[in-house]
Amino acid sequence: MDCLNFWYYLRDLDKSSRYRNDILGTFKSVFKHARTFHKLRYNPSEALERFPKSREEKLKKKKRDMNIWTDAEFQQFISCVDNEVYKALFLTLFYTGMRKGEILIFCC
Repeated sequence: MDCLNFWYYLRDLDKSSRYRNDILGTFKSVFKHARTFHKLRYNPSEALERFPKSREEKLKKKKRDMNIWTDAEFQQFISCVDNEVYKALFLTLFYTGMRKGEILIFCC
């Protein structure tokens, strides 16, 4: 019952799900260690489930990941680039949809 009360305590914290899951993982590993090395017969934390991401966390990640320029925005940007190598790099990235890491394979 105390493990479940701790889970409720974590659930009600005003922290991210990742932070709460990190704490929960450490809490569960203590019981796993006790079961393995100190002959604890039953692990009461086995039934505790991870905390899912909140709707706000999912939307925040989506907004952070997606920064798509329109053609007009890109044209405004590329008109300021003077270096021909960089201009070719940015044009390739924009029109092919390559990621930065993918184009580095060809540049290096």
